[in-house]
Amino acid sequence: MYLTGADLIDMTVKQLEMLDEILRAEARSFAEERDAAGRDARRCREATDAIRVLIPKLVAARATQQPKGQMQIPGCANDDEM
Repeated sequence: MYLTGADLIDMTVKQLEMLDEILRAEARSFAEERDAAGRDARRCREATDAIRVLIPKLVAARATQQPKGQMQIPGCANDDEM
């Protein structure tokens, strides 16, 4: 199986978007709890802010990827080896 740099960026963006949703949900949940949870909620908000900054940068980097930049996943057979 071959992956391009664009494939890896696409997978990373999707994972970061999922993480952002999870952390936002946790931040809302923490915000509804006691004052001690405020620290955890703040950390979740800081993490989601960082993720939201990173995603557009990855999308922009993905736009520059060449389709021929394929690399083999370690441990997987090439078509030639099958």
